[in-house]
Amino acid sequence: VVMAQESAGEDPPPEDRTGVVLGYGFAADINGSTDIDVGSLALRWTRPLRGFRPLGAEARWGWEGAGFGFDREPAALGVGDHLLYEMPLASESTVTPLIRLGLGALVSNRRVPAGATFHNFSLFAEAGVEVDLSGGGWLQFGYRLHHVSNADTGLRNLGINAHTLVLGWSWRP
Repeated sequence: VVMAQESAGEDPPPEDRTGVVLGYGFAADINGSTDIDVGSLALRWTRPLRGFRPLGAEARWGWEGAGFGFDREPAALGVGDHLLYEMPLASESTVTPLIRLGLGALVSNRRVPAGATFHNFSLFAEAGVEVDLSGGGWLQFGYRLHHVSNADTGLRNLGINAHTLVLGWSWRP
C-alpha cells in the first residue's frame, strides 16, 4: 500500500493533545455556610479550531472527563464530563497565558451539596499559563472557578462554588 504525500496546499493534520489534570481547592455552598475540600483527577483531549483566533492564537475545543472528591461529612465521590473551549493568548515565548471554559454534568454517590441532588450541572472558568516543554509536551498551571448546581431540578438548589488550583500535563498522542 502506498500512502499519498500531502500536497503543499493541504492543511497538516490537527495537533490533537491528550492530558492529565489534577485539581485541589475549597468550596462553599451558595450561602457560604459550608466549607468543602474538593479534589479532582481528569483526562483531557483537545483539538485546534482551524483558523479561529479570537485572542491571537488558535483556539481549541475538547473534552475533559473527571473523578471528583468532596470532603465533607460524609464524603462524596463523583464523576463528570465537560465540553471544553480553550483560548490561548498569542505569545512569542514558551509560556502562553490561556483561558479555558467548561460545561458539563456530574453525578455523585451522595447529594452534593448535602440536601441537594445526586446529579448536577457543572461549569467552570479557568485562567492560567501553559509552558511548552520543547517537544516533551506542555505543563499547565491555573486557577479554576468551578460552579456545581442542579439548576433547580431538585427540591433544593444549594449549589457550590469551588476555588481550585489546577496542574496539568498534555502531549500529542
